[in-house]
Amino acid sequence: MKFIQRATMASLLLVSAATLSTASADPLSFVNPFSTGNGATASTNPVYIGGSLGSASVDSFCNGVANCDDSDMGWKVFAGYDFSERVAFEVGYNSLGEVSGGTKRSKISGYEMAAIGKMPLNDQIGLFGKAGLFRWTAKNDDGKRSAFDVMFGAGVDYKMNGNMSIRGEWERFNDIETKSDKTSDIDMLSVGFTYRTL
Repeated sequence: MKFIQRATMASLLLVSAATLSTASADPLSFVNPFSTGNGATASTNPVYIGGSLGSASVDSFCNGVANCDDSDMGWKVFAGYDFSERVAFEVGYNSLGEVSGGTKRSKISGYEMAAIGKMPLNDQIGLFGKAGLFRWTAKNDDGKRSAFDVMFGAGVDYKMNGNMSIRGEWERFNDIETKSDKTSDIDMLSVGFTYRTL
């Protein structure tokens, strides 16, 4: 799964490079190469949907375990509501893949609810941070368990036009059960799109 991690980071670097290469004297002001002519116009619809694909890795799962794989492809779908230019609320479903080591195997997924804090840098680029709850389900060799735990993350949005953006983000899901006697933190790096109607 190292390839997926490298591809995710490469995608983020390409977006950053495209941004910097079109910058004028003001490093936060540039012409959006994907703009349809009204990219700088804010959407009037506060509701958005999206999806992302990336790599999930489980912290400390492989400690002392031979033939172990602690990462897998992950994906998510989500929907959100902008209360203002700086505050939003988001819900989503996350599939964090499957990890295995020795005779142990665990498949993890769940639902997240998060408050979003945004910091626009210009008309096209904005940073965001998020924190909330993750209702996870772990299907292990010895059964299936579910619980609520904390999640948080951060990322960047790149607005392609008035209703579509590219999103790159990192998320951490705390204390997820990956074995019957062990909990782990799970990190996910992903790249995806958000869409809203005008």
